[in-house]
Amino acid sequence: MLNNKNISTIRVNEDFQPTMCIIVDTEEEFDWSKPFSRLETSTVASKEQYRAHDIYAKHDARPTYVMDYCILDQTSSATIFKDLYDQTLCEIGTHLHT
Repeated sequence: MLNNKNISTIRVNEDFQPTMCIIVDTEEEFDWSKPFSRLETSTVASKEQYRAHDIYAKHDARPTYVMDYCILDQTSSATIFKDLYDQTLCEIGTHLHT
């Protein structure tokens, strides 16, 4: 539990512009209600990621996608994110699962 004695207010100048970072944890699809299975590697939903970029464009936002092996290993999903990156619409990173 937080100790309220250690909480302090952050003071910023009136002209301070906040920065928002959009980090998208990009993984294969799986059913949270089922037991974990390494056979669940579908990345079909990746093709819909372009729809999110309609929203990002309205706010001049550029997300960073951190991807796991399944996304990068499958041509269908990797191609989508490479296309977004090539258009300078996003940054790319990775994360590893153990």
